[in-house]
Amino acid sequence: MSTNRLILCAYILPLVAAGCQLEATDNDVSRFREPLPETSRITVLGPEDSVAAGSKASASVMANGAATGEGNWAKYYAFTRQVRGGMNHATGDILGLVWLLANMEPTDVSDRQATWGPFTEDLSPVSYRFIVREDPKEKGGYAYLLEGRPKASKSDSEWVTVLEGQGYGALNDKHGQGKFSLDMDAAHKLDPIGSPDEGVLNITHELPRQRDLKSLLEPRYIKAEMVKGAENWTAISRRQELGTGSLLVTAHADVDDAKNTKLEDVSIASQWKRGGAGRADVTMSGGDLPATVKVVSVTECWGEDFARAYYKDSVDFEPPVGDVSACVYANAYVEPATP
Repeated sequence: MSTNRLILCAYILPLVAAGCQLEATDNDVSRFREPLPETSRITVLGPEDSVAAGSKASASVMANGAATGEGNWAKYYAFTRQVRGGMNHATGDILGLVWLLANMEPTDVSDRQATWGPFTEDLSPVSYRFIVREDPKEKGGYAYLLEGRPKASKSDSEWVTVLEGQGYGALNDKHGQGKFSLDMDAAHKLDPIGSPDEGVLNITHELPRQRDLKSLLEPRYIKAEMVKGAENWTAISRRQELGTGSLLVTAHADVDDAKNTKLEDVSIASQWKRGGAGRADVTMSGGDLPATVKVVSVTECWGEDFARAYYKDSVDFEPPVGDVSACVYANAYVEPATP
């Protein structure tokens, strides 16, 4: 099997699920794929995700530099985008590999378990295997596991867990719900070049039951928690109907653009309309704030071009910008108590 074909399917599989099978598989195996989340459905969303490609707003985003890291975009929109980018990149790489393996012919299938691999891509220093097990206590409940070991190893004792998760089959009422944990430290040790990110990422998801194009626009809930050294982030992402959405990020991290100063405690509650215009309400403490300043509160709003339309903070760290009437939301976002 060629490397080019592997790379092609690694990109396509998360989008079309079982529609791009590398090898013919029987119907009994398909049930072991049903609990697996696709990359396209597990993305931590932001306001730019509500902008249609090729639209006037999309062109404004590109011109303003929000997609390239250059330009006069809203500061706290940019910070949350960086947080989401790191999370989505990590999950995208690993889930792409999971779907690549799961759509090959399994090496072993029993009544309650399917195993794929070991598999080694030509230029990779790592062999991987993927295992899905049915929960004996809950019909339609599954656990899944991605493991890696050095390419030259033949010992089962050298398998290291890279990803483990839980999900539900299509006939279970909880289909679309699930969680998984990605050990990026383990992946990095196995392959520092192919897996440059480090840390641990935990994802909890509640997705539409159907897997079709229409479901991409339906409400969904994703909670992502990342720990990387002394820093940590939690992002709660909700896609609402009609293209609106919200994102709550809490973090112990460096909000300075240079990323070489002290860590702050930050909470950023963002909400946006279809088209991308939105509002962020921020509280920040610790870090590089003066000892006399306990908490800073910020409200920032942006238009469909993601440029700052309004800004005001509680201690005048930055000069005010615009009028509050420019905000598409009159009030701060409040996260519901339950998913």
